[in-house]
Amino acid sequence: MSDEPLNDLDATSQHEPAPLRPPDKRPRPSSSPPPRPVMSDNTSAPIIRPVLPSGAIQASRYLWFGSFVAGVMVALFAFLARSNQTDRIQDVIRDLDPDRDADTLETAANIVLWGSLGAVLVVLLVELALLFSMLRGRGWIRFVQLPMLVVHAIVAIVADALIVGDDVDGVFLRALLAAQLLLAVAGFLASFLPGTRAWFRREK
Repeated sequence: MSDEPLNDLDATSQHEPAPLRPPDKRPRPSSSPPPRPVMSDNTSAPIIRPVLPSGAIQASRYLWFGSFVAGVMVALFAFLARSNQTDRIQDVIRDLDPDRDADTLETAANIVLWGSLGAVLVVLLVELALLFSMLRGRGWIRFVQLPMLVVHAIVAIVADALIVGDDVDGVFLRALLAAQLLLAVAGFLASFLPGTRAWFRREK
């Protein structure tokens, strides 16, 4: 009789349900990557402001641009008056060589006219490229402009002798050639005025 209560207790304990466990409140690892950390310094990058050209550099730029405008006007005016120019050139060639026929004279006159205008435009384009390079802070370009001015003067003298006459059109064309050369020389000299050297140093 003493064993029966123990057997009943064992049977009762076998049928009792297991105690409930509290839910696990720890966060489960996520499969997505973690968010990127926020930068501690939110200040923007500094803005580098370009150094404005000095007054002498601006004056040099305007003088050079005036020279370019005069050169374009030389080419445009000579093109519009090309018939008068070729007739005058033919007369000059005929005086030098009276035995030339009409076709040869016309061909020679066209070569002289377009060759002179082409030389004027080539000088203009080279000087324009040199100016843009100088305005980017390359001060040594000024020493390249000096021999280019010598070439410019030679081209102006040759063009004046070949395509410029004594009529009203010739006087106007000669004035434009002289203005183109003088403005270029003034722009070159203005690039050496006080204050330009310091600007070129800052632009390096």
